Amino acid sequence: MRRKIIVLCTVLSVAIGSTLIVKGLEEIAGAASTASVSPNEWPSFTMVYEDWRLGSNDEQPQVQAVKLIYHDKRHWKTELLAHNDAVDVVGTWAEYHGAEMRSFDPRTGELRVDQQDIPEDAVYVPEQWLIPGTIPRLLTQQNAEQLSGSSGGLAVLVLEENLPCQAPTEAMFRAGIQPCDSEYRVSRREITYRESDFLPVGIVDSLDGVEVHRVTVTELVMKNGEE
Repeated sequence: MRRKIIVLCTVLSVAIGSTLIVKGLEEIAGAASTASVSPNEWPSFTMVYEDWRLGSNDEQPQVQAVKLIYHDKRHWKTELLAHNDAVDVVGTWAEYHGAEMRSFDPRTGELRVDQQDIPEDAVYVPEQWLIPGTIPRLLTQQNAEQLSGSSGGLAVLVLEENLPCQAPTEAMFRAGIQPCDSEYRVSRREITYRESDFLPVGIVDSLDGVEVHRVTVTELVMKNGEE
């Protein structure tokens, strides 16, 4: 049975990449949104991660740091710790408990409480890349390659696909993405994850070999005290 994937924590989506990059790379990881998701749940954890992405048009790259306290799919909290280009939104947070979403906007001082009418069988996630069961499913795809695990209990999943070529934005061109010389561009996503529970701890997205988006987990403490 398929489960609906609902990404609730849009309040922290301050950094916006180019339309071409977002559309293409979300098709790789976002495929899990319509596929069966493992019923297994991650253990509770606290995570701090940095999200870097190439800016759109003439904007500088966008970098933000986020803290996530994760209990389960229905109980978690995210807080924006830093942002390189929008310091006024630092301190924004969103908290989900069952059917209630609470969020705070430091620019207005407003605390908002929303009741979420979401099906009981839905999967509740704070970020698109934090969907339990995604890694095992992606490993079965034809375009998936699993690199050897490390002594630290980590492995890397690589996914590649061809995307219709579109002209690069100014920011993309400065980063090294050239004008189209063929019908397609190569989109590549590398996901580093824990072999013990398939929890992602790093993502690198590239287009024609040029890095355009990166998620780096800088702190991770599991409920049992494991780091």
